[in-house]
Formats: sequence, C-alpha cells, structure tokens
Amino acid sequence: MSFLKKTSVLFAAVDIGWRISMYSDIIRKQFGKSAKIDSFVKYKVSKKQYETNYTFQYQFENYPTVIQWTFSLLFFCYALLNYKIFYFFSGETILTRKLIRFEFFIYKILGKKVIMHFVGSDIRDPNYLYWKTKNIVHFLNGEKGPEISSAWQKKLIQTSKNYANHILVSTPDLKQIIPNSIYYPVMLDVDSFLAELKSISITNRLFKTNIVKILHAPSNANLKGTVLIDEELEKLLQKNSDIEYLNTANLNRDTKSSYTVSRYELFQLYQEADIVIDQVVIGWYG
Repeated sequence: MSFLKKTSVLFAAVDIGWRISMYSDIIRKQFGKSAKIDSFVKYKVSKKQYETNYTFQYQFENYPTVIQWTFSLLFFCYALLNYKIFYFFSGETILTRKLIRFEFFIYKILGKKVIMHFVGSDIRDPNYLYWKTKNIVHFLNGEKGPEISSAWQKKLIQTSKNYANHILVSTPDLKQIIPNSIYYPVMLDVDSFLAELKSISITNRLFKTNIVKILHAPSNANLKGTVLIDEELEKLLQKNSDIEYLNTANLNRDTKSSYTVSRYELFQLYQEADIVIDQVVIGWYG
C-alpha cells in the first residue's frame, strides 16, 4: 500500500454493500495525513436502513436527469483537479455509464490511476443464477448453462480491461469471467462491526421461540438459492420440532427497499440466531 503515500484517492460512486464507507475509513485510519482519502456517492440509503457517512453524498435520483448530468460533470471536473487514484465499484463511475469510455479516456490521458472493483451481479447475469438454481444437479454434473455475463456486462468488462490499471473481484467465481483480475475478498472492519453489534438492543423479536433458531436473510431470494434452502429446511422441520427457521424474504412488509429488514434488524437477528445460512448458488467467499 506504499503507493498511497502523499497521494489522493477517491472512492465512488454507488456504495454496494457499504464497501465505499468501509474501505475509505480503514485506509484513512491506516495512512492518516500521509494520504488524502475521500468518498463520493450518488445515492445514500436512509438512516432507518443504515447510518452512513461520506465526504460527498447526494440523492441524485430525486432530481431531473439534466440536473444530475450537470452536477456529475461539475464534480467530475473537481475530482480531476483533486485526485490521482479513482477507485470504482461495479462499473458505477462519476458520470453516467453511457459516458464511461469518455470518462476513462480522460483519466488515462491525464495520467490518473483507475481501479475497478466488481462484486457480483455487476458482471454476473442474474439469468445465469436463475438457471443454476433450477438446474443445480445438472450444474454439479458439469452441464453448461447460459453465458455467465450478458452483452452489456461484457462491454463493461472490456472497457475496464482497456482502461483500468487494476481490476478486483470479490468472489472466486468472478475470476472465471476476468481471469487476470485480482481476487480481493469482502473486507470487514471487525472492530467496528463488533462495537456496532453490541450497541444494538434486541427489541421486537422476529424469532418467536427459544429453540434452535436458523436464519436465512437473502438480499435477493432469486439469486441466493433460497428455494433450495427453503426446501431442505422444510424437510428438516418436519423431522425435528426443536427448530425454528426464519427466512426474512418471507416476511410480509411494505418496503421499497430490496432488503426486507434493515441492517440494524439484521444485526439483531444475528445475535438471536444459532445458525445463519448465507447462500448456496454463487459459491464460497469470505
């Protein structure tokens, strides 16, 4: 990480899984004043979902498209003058995706460094995972399904290969898509996580009993093998009455968010549960 000394880094621009907040905080703590570490997001989740803080944070979707583009262009000019390294997640850059080649070209001719970090469905087609879920036995037997990446994802991958100085991926299966990428596991600030976990009081329990509690809280039930998990847990419940299974995707809640429970409720459930099942389709990571 010596390349960060006496330089400036901007993490941007849509915070998938709160990586921008986490990465920028960790690097800022490690290097202190020897490096300028800032963060920029076009979208900020509500405080009810999770409290996050960034150097520059906006709610672009609340404004007309022309205003969004104008502001993005102005901030792009500001960023060019203030940062040497640009660290992007999931193909979401400062300008719109339609202008990504133009944006990367400007970085290149000005000698800026670009890091592109892919985390999953940004380059892995959901239709591939739908097929994999329905045909898991055939997949395990070596049968090939649809292509892992869709046309627009392939275009994003090629653009990144042409312009980015480094490409990182967060799950091993993405190495199949971009073999020359760097595998960089999902990072967790353990100290902050444990401190936050302890600060959350258990209220409005979603689990109803004190028997063995099993939790599955998918961000997207269609992509995490939830159907397979539900089927196996149903069989287990029929054999054993000392088990309670909670799948948050089955909670009937009126929410516009893709997440049925907030991050705070999820932490509470982690404290209550005895066993947590993540997903069974994408593959291992950690």
